[in-house]
Amino acid sequence: MPLANKIGIIDKPNTNLNNDLLNIKPHAESLSLFISKCDTPITIGVQGEWGSGKTSLMHLIQQDLDNKCTDENGILHVWVNAWEHSLFSDPQDILFKVLSELMNEITPYSTSPNVGSKFKNRLKNIANSTAKFASLAVVGEGGADVMSEILDFDENNIKKTRNELQKMTNEIVENNKNNIGKIVVYIDDLDRINPKDAVSLLELLKNIFDIEHCVFVLAIDYEVIVKGLKEKMGNKETNDEEFRAYFDKIIQLPFMMPIGQYDIGRYVNHLLITTGFLNQTQHYENQIKDILSYSIGGNPRSLKRLVNSLTLIDIFATLRDDVDDISEEEDLLLFSLVCLQIQFPTIYSMLVDQSDFRDWDQQNTAFTLTKKKEEKEKEKFDEDFRIAQMTDEFNEEWEKALFRVCYNKPFLKRNATKISKLLTFIDKQILGDKNKEETKIWIEKVVKKTLITNVAQ
Repeated sequence: MPLANKIGIIDKPNTNLNNDLLNIKPHAESLSLFISKCDTPITIGVQGEWGSGKTSLMHLIQQDLDNKCTDENGILHVWVNAWEHSLFSDPQDILFKVLSELMNEITPYSTSPNVGSKFKNRLKNIANSTAKFASLAVVGEGGADVMSEILDFDENNIKKTRNELQKMTNEIVENNKNNIGKIVVYIDDLDRINPKDAVSLLELLKNIFDIEHCVFVLAIDYEVIVKGLKEKMGNKETNDEEFRAYFDKIIQLPFMMPIGQYDIGRYVNHLLITTGFLNQTQHYENQIKDILSYSIGGNPRSLKRLVNSLTLIDIFATLRDDVDDISEEEDLLLFSLVCLQIQFPTIYSMLVDQSDFRDWDQQNTAFTLTKKKEEKEKEKFDEDFRIAQMTDEFNEEWEKALFRVCYNKPFLKRNATKISKLLTFIDKQILGDKNKEETKIWIEKVVKKTLITNVAQ
């Protein structure tokens, strides 16, 4: 087929409320309304794994706030990317650069002369002290004594800085020429910097910028905070309440990215049409949603990588005479197998060796791969196997073989039911009533096409 004009999906955030294919807009509108009406100071934690869409959500919040707010009660939006400031920087430099960037964005609205340089000098000292404490605490030099020393050293400095910042923000808001009612600060990519630095930055922001008229919106992964606090507070498993208590002191409104509510079928179908993998008449939104729920999930960054893999496969097949083109009827099979290839390469490799998975059996398929490792804990395996066979996912012979293959690999074991559902979907919804010979031809042809992106050994 001819190549599409647009090839490849770049990983950039969505900044347009009218281009909301994932259906994040209602969440952005709710958060923006909260921000426009809430008392200050307040910190909102936009939580989610890497690539879950936190940056897109914050951009949509900004756009909706601008739509909602009047000229007399406008919003000053301040954006700081923590990760950009962390590149080639020492811990104290990261803290200082982030705090300085905040000041660079805010101080132009102040009428006070030289206010920016005065704050920066003080922030430099505070950042240096904070970083010094963090480094000493890590190597165990002094522990609580070090903390007390640093806090005593900077307590007055922090208090003075916070009071002066409060005076400046009051002045900015009260100045009719500014038309500013609130300052909303977006801190992006906190989960991409060193966890200890992320924790130090959060503590500084809380202590210095806990002032009226300011709303902080932080893009963060809770697990990053856990890692940053590990040496100070121990393991999360045994101390989860303290970790949560620390997080709750900093974050007044936690918000979890709603990945489970994303319209991933519509989103991916649109991307596949955009890149030319599907044509304008092919709408597989429901099928795509099911396939993704059994494999890759709804992380937008992962979905873009999937679409790019499919695009490359299409390009390769277009340029090669020895790779048969597939029909529209086979597109969903190709999509399913690439999802399997990315998420479960071990199972994909089994298809490469034995294309018709409905012929897998325990003796010739499973035992060949497992060497009967499950026999090491035979009693537990037998009980787990007995329970599994009582479900719809593991009552066929090929499903039993799949269970055995997955059993001794922790990741596969956790996802065995999903894998079975994915293969069952292929069997019932895609292959349908095709006979064994047709099935073998279909799968072998599609597998051959996907080998270009195969990273499984």
